[in-house]
Amino acid sequence: MAATATASSIIYYQRSAEQGTGLGEEAVEFSVERVAVDAKNCKQQSAVDVCGKTYVIGSSDDESKSSGIVKILDKLTQTWVVPTVLGAQPTLTKSQSVIPVNDEKILVIEKGIPFNESIWFLEIDTPFVKQQRKIKGTEVVSWSKGVIGVGQKPVVISGPSGVGKGTLIAKLMKDYPSKFGFSVSHTTRFPREKEIDGVHYHFTERSKIEKDISEGKFLEFAHVHGNVYGTSIEAVESVTDEGKMTCLIYSLVNWLYRGTETEEQIQKRLRNARAELDQSNSPGLFDHLLVNDDLETCYENLKKLLSLDDDHEDSDDLSDELVLTLVSVSELLHRIALDLSSLSGGGAALSVIRSKLGKGANILLEAENSMKEIESEFEIMQAYISQVDPYSENDQILKSWLKNVRKIASEVEDIIDEYAFLLGKMDSAENFVKKVFHHSRYVTAWSDISAQLKQVKARLQNLTTMKDRYGITVSGIGGGSSSHNVTRQTYLSDSFYLNDHDDGVMVGNEDEAKKLTQCINDDEKERTTISICGMGGSGKTALVSNIYRKREVIRNFDCCAWITVSQNYHVEDLLNKVIKQLHISNEHGITDCTYLVERIHSHLRDKRYLIVLDDLWNRDSWLLFDRAFVKNMCGSRVIITTRIEAVASIAQQNHTISIGLLSQSESLKLFSKKALSKLGKETSTYPQGLVEWAKKILERCQGLPLAIVAIGSLLSYREMEEQEWRLFYNQLNWQLTNNPELNWVSSVLKLSLNDLPSHLRNCFLYCGLFPEDYQIRRKWIIRLWVAEGFVEDRGTETTLEEVAEEYLKELTQRSLVQVKERNEFGRPKRFQLHDLVREMTLNISRQERFGHICHQPDVTDIGDVANHISVHSGGQIYQAGPSSQNLRSFLLFDKHVPISWINTASSNFKLLRVLCLRYSLLEDIPDAISGLFNLQYLDFSRTKVKKIPKSVAMLKKLQTLHLRFARVRELPSQITMLTNLRHLSVSNDLYGTSISGNISSLKNLQTLREVKANKDLAQDLGYLTQLRSLGITAVQQSYSTDLWASIRKMTVLTKLAVAASGEKEVLNLQNLSSLKNLEKFYLTGKLVEGALFPISHGFQKLKVLTMRWSGLIQDPLSSLCQITNLVYLNLYCAYDGESLVFCSGWFPKLKQLCLGKLKNLRSIQISDGAIANLTYLELHELWNLKDVPEGLTYLRLLQHLYARMMPGDFVKKLEGSSRTFVEHIANIKCV
Repeated sequence: MAATATASSIIYYQRSAEQGTGLGEEAVEFSVERVAVDAKNCKQQSAVDVCGKTYVIGSSDDESKSSGIVKILDKLTQTWVVPTVLGAQPTLTKSQSVIPVNDEKILVIEKGIPFNESIWFLEIDTPFVKQQRKIKGTEVVSWSKGVIGVGQKPVVISGPSGVGKGTLIAKLMKDYPSKFGFSVSHTTRFPREKEIDGVHYHFTERSKIEKDISEGKFLEFAHVHGNVYGTSIEAVESVTDEGKMTCLIYSLVNWLYRGTETEEQIQKRLRNARAELDQSNSPGLFDHLLVNDDLETCYENLKKLLSLDDDHEDSDDLSDELVLTLVSVSELLHRIALDLSSLSGGGAALSVIRSKLGKGANILLEAENSMKEIESEFEIMQAYISQVDPYSENDQILKSWLKNVRKIASEVEDIIDEYAFLLGKMDSAENFVKKVFHHSRYVTAWSDISAQLKQVKARLQNLTTMKDRYGITVSGIGGGSSSHNVTRQTYLSDSFYLNDHDDGVMVGNEDEAKKLTQCINDDEKERTTISICGMGGSGKTALVSNIYRKREVIRNFDCCAWITVSQNYHVEDLLNKVIKQLHISNEHGITDCTYLVERIHSHLRDKRYLIVLDDLWNRDSWLLFDRAFVKNMCGSRVIITTRIEAVASIAQQNHTISIGLLSQSESLKLFSKKALSKLGKETSTYPQGLVEWAKKILERCQGLPLAIVAIGSLLSYREMEEQEWRLFYNQLNWQLTNNPELNWVSSVLKLSLNDLPSHLRNCFLYCGLFPEDYQIRRKWIIRLWVAEGFVEDRGTETTLEEVAEEYLKELTQRSLVQVKERNEFGRPKRFQLHDLVREMTLNISRQERFGHICHQPDVTDIGDVANHISVHSGGQIYQAGPSSQNLRSFLLFDKHVPISWINTASSNFKLLRVLCLRYSLLEDIPDAISGLFNLQYLDFSRTKVKKIPKSVAMLKKLQTLHLRFARVRELPSQITMLTNLRHLSVSNDLYGTSISGNISSLKNLQTLREVKANKDLAQDLGYLTQLRSLGITAVQQSYSTDLWASIRKMTVLTKLAVAASGEKEVLNLQNLSSLKNLEKFYLTGKLVEGALFPISHGFQKLKVLTMRWSGLIQDPLSSLCQITNLVYLNLYCAYDGESLVFCSGWFPKLKQLCLGKLKNLRSIQISDGAIANLTYLELHELWNLKDVPEGLTYLRLLQHLYARMMPGDFVKKLEGSSRTFVEHIANIKCV
């Protein structure tokens, strides 16, 4: 709604009068016609990516078109769509900036025209657009004009018949005839006496009004007393065209004339009045409640709501759209009496409530109205800040100004969350009576919010004035500027440090250099594209440059060019660089891309060429390069270096080279080469005491060549003394940031951060809150991002967690986050930040007040420095003062913080969204936590907490409750009131945790781990159809049928763990089938009749299977081999037979096999061609297996063989007579 741009005015999002809501329409299927779009018809066009689609907005060369054009590219299908465009459209005759506000709207600012006319919104997925898409059966977008100041939005008054709505509206229009107008509604009923068509109503045939409704021509409609009533868009438009605010009365039969209805009609209206009053209690349905006990008092209250003063026509400050409900005091008191019916002293209570009812109403109204404005303002501020060119911050004046903008944005976020907190407090009241008292109780708090909002508005105005006063200009809004290329020269590439021109000998990456040389010199005649991918500073440029300089390589090509690509490149500039380096004439200096591409293409047609595109950041420019670099049959080569995997995928298959980090020995060799260069000595002749400090410095560099070379070169000019190097190491963080000779390292690394889209920036900075070298679990960081609100909602088809995983994948592909561990089937499980990258994120977090790490006693009040706090050590030093109430995240990694400190700190929190107290000494949950109404993530895992209080029900917004490895054995029934819960993880063992109450209300649950089964739970689970991960223990056969029936309804379930209630309990899985999306299955317990569960074709996606204590009688492998995608199989105490047979072709994808405590197993037979891809084999306590399986010789990919507590004969043969069976296995361990 609201936005700030380059002027001091406020921009309001206002839907065109052509648009409606179309309430009540049913969803219909539609198809999109795919069309070819001629790009030549677009003179000026801008593009922006939103939710997997590219929206191209521009003007047309076709003079018959008076407005701009909109095109949509679906990235998934690579097809263009021309949508139906609704609303009054801009002409777009000039260039424009486009800024994605969110996944629903795009802000378009036309350049070169008056500011008041330049602001537009393109709606791409708003509720209105979704509705019109269903109605019209095609892709739809809609233009909306940005309004400077406050838009003339309607005021809506609703209430039952006879309550006085019409009288109030009549008085309003009499006193303010130039401000308000009444739109004439449509109805299908017959006219009454004295009613005039077009004045009192538009009397319409039912078929006509229903046709217009289906075509989206009505703003609203409803079926009342058997007739259809509605407000057409045209009726509202006729009022707004006069510059007036439209007054709308909903659920109105006739408010102008009385005494014209039959008794039957009156009784029908009265019966409906009660239902209408009940509707006014619905949350979010109305903005305000007007009580009409005295007409004049009610009218004065209405004017205050509309910000109308006593001078009638002189007031212009009308508020946003208001939706009011109107009741009489008698009805209100009747409602209160129902709440008091069970209490004593009801009459006295009524008199108190009546006296309190109006207190603070103006303050509440002011806060609510201002909050609507500031929420929209905040949305635009975030979009604005994210679009500022990161290189612009080299301007110190601009940097200081942006710092203040960010600070105000942070304060606005505080106010918004404070508002939500107060609403949460009032919502915690159990009935209407308590809500009334809560309103009056927090009048002071509401007043504070109103005061803060006024201060923020004043400061925003002052910032705008300051910007104009000092001539501050902001680059990057709507696109980069070529001037940034000058700044970019500072960060050309890592070759500045990494290229050694003295001896041409590289340290490390020998295999990569060999592969690159082979790709360049092989006999392939077709043009070949080769990519080198790695994090910033890893040596990509140095690797290519080292080969590019070799004469024996260059002489094989007719022409060569090396093009360094900037982040803010212009394709024309890059093409001109190619032309200059290839010595192609361009006498007239033509910059048209098509012309340049054709010139390059023509020149290279019959030549063998080598072209390097160094540090390519995206694939957009490749479309032109691909056309320019002719695909001849001369053996030409194009080499791309990049930090981003998606860009590297441009290369042909098997021509992508990944650059990793150097080993310890390679790091020391490279460091010595630089640090000792002035001495001309090698590592073995380090001066005494320096080797230890060299290794410590290299531990911080973690194999990053850029950092190693930069630091080594700097130290070569210093004294070769232990004290000098120790001092340098202790100041290393400061040196990297502030030393001009080293901050270039941070600048190179920061390039990757600057290139991040806005939706990834906060996610990446958040990773820096974890301790150094900490391996971050995928699920943990994803749930934290979701709780913090960093993840965009892409609709019902995709969960927030799935979107967050895409974010994590993209950070990995951008070489900012490293995968440290993968699960059984290769999915990343743990991630880590490089130390230097982490230091960079922490510096930026501190500068922007985003996050802070507490591990030094330099800060005492943890709320003064940032919104996200992570305590790593010495937590008891820090004080949780008053400013701590504005914290959003508190992550505790210090295991030694006293319980008293945690209790004190938590009592100061207020707006917290994330509270993680893992590993703390807590035994009881602090009482103050139940008052954190904004809390969305709560983590007590690995603590000594035994009981969850009933007050947990007050945490209505909670999404994740993590209690793994705590001591909670029972959850209160109030847990079922947390209907926003997405992840509930409680126990960690086979005993499980019991839940009392009906869990069927927790329909948003995606994770429910290790809960104890019972008959009711087995049935209620069937309502949790969104579950992705389920762990259930203590299962009994008596209700197993209900359990399997419930599980079959979980169509998106990917992980299932089932455990029987004890050793004697038998599980009957014959009814378990058709879990087509299941990927992991952990089964613990004896199976009925020792028979395997039915497999058939119901487990085709299953990749991990663990069976324990199953009591299988027959060899299960002949059945399990039907699960062709299985990559991990663990059989522990699961099979009572004497032999296992792996036949040829079975388990083609199995990589890990664990066999343990199969007490009767005497032989394992492996045929040639069976389990051919196995890499890991563990044999554990197989007491009767005396012979080493001869078939191990066929497993040529087997890398690890672990024999744990195996019979002595087996171990002896493994190391002796059967050694030839396993000699190809690299790692064999017997323990």
